[in-house]
Amino acid sequence: MMRKLLAGLLFLVVYVSSTLAQPYAKGNWLVGPAIGDIALGGFESQIDSATTTTTLLTGVLGVKLQCHSGLFVAKKLNIGLLLDYNTYAEESQPDPDPTNMEITDGWGEILIGLYARYYMPIAERWAVYPEIAIGWGGYQSLSLVNSTAMAEQKTEVIARGFAANVTIGAGYFFSEQVSLDFSINYGLGQLTGERNVSGSNQQDITITLADVDFLIGATLFFGD
Repeated sequence: MMRKLLAGLLFLVVYVSSTLAQPYAKGNWLVGPAIGDIALGGFESQIDSATTTTTLLTGVLGVKLQCHSGLFVAKKLNIGLLLDYNTYAEESQPDPDPTNMEITDGWGEILIGLYARYYMPIAERWAVYPEIAIGWGGYQSLSLVNSTAMAEQKTEVIARGFAANVTIGAGYFFSEQVSLDFSINYGLGQLTGERNVSGSNQQDITITLADVDFLIGATLFFGD
């Protein structure tokens, strides 16, 4: 899957659809998909306003997908819509394990919101940009525990709330229509929801999410 997505990004890089005098000119617009890896992530959860648990995820095999679509409201200033999605899954087994226990964990995290990005050219083909995004965030996780000593235990968490991203990126312009982008992203969310254990025990939960991600993407610039 990762290879197909990267191949699609490379195709966008070499595709040229129009000619622009300046990619950052007022009135132009852009579309930019990106894919990345979750370098460092974690969350703090508080159940029924009492128990606080901190979980740190390092070196996880997660995937981050982003898509920007925005208008240059002024020269170099682009404002638009952002869709951001993280997903992660892991299987583990205690060692030693006399009960043949298997643990499967997975979660998904989404941000739908508005972003603002400002381009700062630093060379003929290079530009750097800071970006900030805010919006609605959603989180869902599922944990399954199986063993010969007990019935399957299923724990599900669904939460929603405020989320934000702060990004520092750099773009290399193959032409005035296409750039290849590299960025570091910091995401943060403050969410509330419910935690259900085996469908019977429901608890209120508050989750604070944070992650650092590295992304590579392509941006297409359109205009008159």
